[in-house]
Amino acid sequence: MIEGILYKVGEKVRISGLYVCVPCGYKKKLEVGNTFPPCEGCMRISRPVSDTEIQEAAERGEEIDEFDKEAFAPNLETWELVKEE
Repeated sequence: MIEGILYKVGEKVRISGLYVCVPCGYKKKLEVGNTFPPCEGCMRISRPVSDTEIQEAAERGEEIDEFDKEAFAPNLETWELVKEE
């Protein structure tokens, strides 16, 4: 197993196994040939939501998602192999 090597989002997985997102500790199983994905658990960026927007959504029976699904901080996201398969 290669220990201590960090992989960036977008790199190809070279060793199948269980990887951990270094900033938040989220674990994900990845296979050879996959691409290291963005970690939605720790890198999503919230946007301001007004009280009016929340109230209007509630009247429509909807919930507000304050996270911008396209906004990630790729410079911070790194994965580390914790268990080789």
